[in-house]
Amino acid sequence: MICRYLLVDGARYPNALARLYNRHEALEVEPLYFDTPWHAAADLGPLLVSADADSALLRDIESDAELHASATVICSQAPGAAVVSHLRGFNRVADVTGGETLLRYADPLVAWFWLSSYSAEALGAVMGPISEWHIAEPSAVSVQQESPRWRVFSHAAKPADPQLRISILGRAQLSALEQAGQLQLKGRLYRWLQQHRPAVLSSMPEGALDDWLNARLADASACGLTTERSFAVWCDVSLCEGNDFAAAPQGSYQRWLAEQQVPPAQTPDQQIQHYYRSVV
Repeated sequence: MICRYLLVDGARYPNALARLYNRHEALEVEPLYFDTPWHAAADLGPLLVSADADSALLRDIESDAELHASATVICSQAPGAAVVSHLRGFNRVADVTGGETLLRYADPLVAWFWLSSYSAEALGAVMGPISEWHIAEPSAVSVQQESPRWRVFSHAAKPADPQLRISILGRAQLSALEQAGQLQLKGRLYRWLQQHRPAVLSSMPEGALDDWLNARLADASACGLTTERSFAVWCDVSLCEGNDFAAAPQGSYQRWLAEQQVPPAQTPDQQIQHYYRSVV
């Protein structure tokens, strides 16, 4: 018998445990950080939710924008304990650089890029007892999908074999996780700019925002910026003064640098943020 589960990212679904337990249906919730070093943050970690086949929660994910941005659906014929054990093995993973990371596999965006990075054969080893993993496809940062397109990662599920399981992230997986992080960063920047510069954003041609953000982040990185705050400032100044504000010889930024009475800040991040405070 195939069982369907909802895998919820507690960090993306605020007050997840309370909201799930307060639903008027029979749900079993297994926080996957329980009995691990991250037990204290169990409500912010991955939560595996099992429900009846006619569960309203499993229906809601098809139409609830918050759910399809914070949860995925997995299917398995294996006992629930086997699925739980398998997923917990991904809580902390090593990578080819020798580092370790908490893999946010319950975040749909992270899971989509992570699973997409494997070959068909390797994907089977990663999924183990999970036969299908349904994930809403990521969209451009300015697009709100009412009806998401779902991608189903699937394979002929077999009992987990520790000799085949791929638990070390390779170069392809690290690259995929970097892409996920970049898209998440763009989403946060877009929401911040929406609050501060809605009129300017709305004047952009439809479909141009994603490319514009990519170009601004590339410019900011090339100038040595490293922090999210600096990226936000760079984008905001670009909207107000033009995309080439930092390079324009007669622009206000270069004039500001030349007019400083004390040596300029030691880092590009400090320079752009000091300038921003002087003009905002």
